[in-house]
Amino acid sequence: MNRIISYFTTLTERLKESLTLNEGFVFTEPYNPWSLQQEFLSIFKDAKNTLKICVPYPDASTFSFLATVPPHVQIKMIILSDKDELKKKKKLSIKVLEKTISRKKIEIRRNPEIHVRFMISDDKMVMFSSADLRDDQLKKKYQYGFWTNNNQIVKRAAEYFENLWNSSTPINLFKELED
Repeated sequence: MNRIISYFTTLTERLKESLTLNEGFVFTEPYNPWSLQQEFLSIFKDAKNTLKICVPYPDASTFSFLATVPPHVQIKMIILSDKDELKKKKKLSIKVLEKTISRKKIEIRRNPEIHVRFMISDDKMVMFSSADLRDDQLKKKYQYGFWTNNNQIVKRAAEYFENLWNSSTPINLFKELED
């Protein structure tokens, strides 16, 4: 009898979880980035196990955002920028990486064909955004973000991320920025 009760309790909890949608749309305007930044930070801080990010053009502010991710969370990040572009205009430095992510579990890959910007938290929530995680994108332009925990959308986004991940080249930003 206890097994039957346990089974139906678990089934009921799973059903409630699948029926509870958490979705939203947020935008930013020049010099009013607060709402979109808060959603990014919320997703990063609330991650429990994994954070998958696709951001073509990272800079120092991107890694400041990543500094808010709990240290035990595995971060997978796909970028487009090559090392010359990252170094140009001092967008990124070893000092910034050491300050923000040196003690994080992070893997970074490069894919020169990406143009998408999205993040997946724990394979339970996905956020699509028009903005890279950069101050100049968030403070000087009109941008948007849409998030959902819809299981089908999250699953498709996670599959898409894995396809991108598998077709991307592993890199070590610390070594690239040493030169």
